[in-house]
Amino acid sequence: MDSTFNYPRLASRTPISNEATLSESLFDSMLTLERLRAERSQKPFVLMLLNAHAENATAVRILKQAAEVALANKREIDLVGWYSQHTTVGIIFTEVNLERDRPVPEILRAKIATALIKHLGRDHAAKIDISVHVFPESLDRNQSDRVAGSRLYPDLDPNVPGERFPVVAARETEIADTAAMLFVLPPLIALIAAFLKLTSETP
Repeated sequence: MDSTFNYPRLASRTPISNEATLSESLFDSMLTLERLRAERSQKPFVLMLLNAHAENATAVRILKQAAEVALANKREIDLVGWYSQHTTVGIIFTEVNLERDRPVPEILRAKIATALIKHLGRDHAAKIDISVHVFPESLDRNQSDRVAGSRLYPDLDPNVPGERFPVVAARETEIADTAAMLFVLPPLIALIAAFLKLTSETP
C-alpha cells in the first residue's frame, strides 16, 4: 500500500488533536473550490461524510470526537470540517489516485472506521454513518456512494441566487466579449492589412 494512505496510528481513548475543525461556511467554500479545481485538472478528490443522526442527544459530542479522529488521521493537504454544523462532519481527501487494485473510497472508509473504533469504542463508532463520494463523478469507476446533495454544488444551485449570480454573470460577460471580438477584429485586421499594403514598398 503506498504512503498516500498511511495515516498515523491512534492510542485508544486519548486526546488526539488540537487542530481546529473548519466551520460549516468555510468548509462549504473549500469544498466548492476543490470541486472546481478537480473539474479543471481532472485530478479527483474524495469527500467523506460522517453523521450520527440516530444518536440524538449525544450526537454532537460523538461527532466532535469523530472530527478529532479525522484530524489525526488526515494528510496535511486534506481538510476536515462541519459539512452540516453539529450534524455531519466532512473530510476532503485531495488529489487521490484512483488507479489502484482496491477502490480508494473503500480504503479510506476502512481507515477512518478502524480509527473511530479505536478511539470511540465499537458501540459509539457503530452509531456513525460513513458515506464516501468521488469527484469529478465521471472518474468514479468503482461506483462509490451517490452524490451527497446540492450542497456540493452551491454555486450552481438555482435556489441560492446570491451564490449562483456571480458564476452566471461571469459566463454571460465572457460570451458577450467573445461575440464583440468576432465582430470587431475581422474589419480591424483588414484595415491594418490595407494600410500596410499602401504604405509599404515591399509586396
